[in-house]
Parts: sequence; structure tokens; C-alpha cells
Amino acid sequence: MGNADGKRQLEDCIENYGMLSRLFRLEADKGLLQDMIDSPCVDETGNTMFDNGYGKMRSFLNSITDVARAKSDLAIDFSLVFLGYGVDPDSAGAARARAAYPYESFFRTGSKVLGGEHCSEVSSAYRARAFMPTKTRIIAEDHIACELEFLQYLASLERDAVQDGDEVSAAKARRDSLAFLRSHLLSWIGDFRNEIEKHADTSFYLGLCEMTQGWLEIDEEALQESLDREGGCDD
Repeated sequence: MGNADGKRQLEDCIENYGMLSRLFRLEADKGLLQDMIDSPCVDETGNTMFDNGYGKMRSFLNSITDVARAKSDLAIDFSLVFLGYGVDPDSAGAARARAAYPYESFFRTGSKVLGGEHCSEVSSAYRARAFMPTKTRIIAEDHIACELEFLQYLASLERDAVQDGDEVSAAKARRDSLAFLRSHLLSWIGDFRNEIEKHADTSFYLGLCEMTQGWLEIDEEALQESLDREGGCDD
């Protein structure tokens, strides 16, 4: 793969991670929702999870006749799915029965308490790369939006290194991306998706999580293939 192709794929990667991070961080505003409605359809990727998830999102977007009403519906769904608003905690039982809280620690420890070993590992990975996540309305750094933003950041470091002809730094960014994907996001995204399915009223957020899981699988494969060609993977 030549530099032109590599650069083009990296730009797509940066854009994809940025959009996914944004959609999990905050409710979709009217402008973002309109942009998604107007965006061209994405070609099938061959990854079942990605294609099915995108299909659910696209179906929801295509059904919109009133953007303001759709924005309100999604805001309600966001609050129910990710924040647990409107659910009686006394009758809901354990924390994960109330909502699909988008924090790694909830799904890897089963604890109601944020933080712990996994969150510390995530924070250490950020610090090692001098990365500070956007924490608007986010409690802990193992929120899915922060983890996706970190992968966007690593892809931008790889792009910059490629542009500078620094293949050593580019390969280091690839290795860090692959290690973080496998150690963190891919280890809990499936359980997270299962919880969203229990709480979502619209197809949008279930589709978003399915598409995200598919994208992570696609990127993992691309990173592995790239490192294999370089002989630079340490599994």
C-alpha cells in the first residue's frame, strides 16, 4: 500500500473515531443530526456487525420527517440508555440493570464503583502518550467516548509520522493502537452492546454500538495486517 492510500485510510480512521466518540459523549444536536441525514450512504464493508449496525442507524435517519422531534426522541433515548434517567433505582436492582453505563470498569469488574484497575490502566495509557481526553459530562476516563478519542489521537500521530517520513514513530503508533484495542475496547464492547439492547427505545443507539464494534474489528484487522507486513507485531 502506497503512502497516498495509507494517508487516505488514516484520514478516514481519524474521522470515524472522532464521530463515534462524539455520538457516545453527548446527545446529537440538530445540526449533527441533519448532517447525518444528508450524508451519503456507506458502502457495505463485509463486516456483519458494522453493516447491520449502520443499517439500523440509516433506517432511523431515513425515517425522520421532523428533525426537531427526532432530536428530542434521541435525547430521551440517550438519557435512558446511558444515564439511567427515568428509572427507579430501588426497583431496578443492580447498576447495570438500570442503564448501559458506558464505562469499561462497569463491564469488566461488575462493580457499581467507577475506577479501579482497568480505569487506571486506561489512564496510564493516556499519560504515556501525553493525551488528555475530553471529559464534558464524563465522570471517569474509561468512558467509551474517551477511549475512542484516544484511538483517534493515536491515528493522528501515525498520520503525522507518515507525513514526516518517520516510519519508526508510525509503527509505534500502530502497535499502541492495536494493544489498546485488544486490552480495552474489544474486551467489553460486546457486553456493552448487549446492555444497550435491553434499554434502547430507538434503533439508533443499538445500531451505533453494533457499528462501533464492527469498526473496531475492522481496524484491528487492518492494524494487524500492517504490522505483519512490517514484521513489527509483538503479540
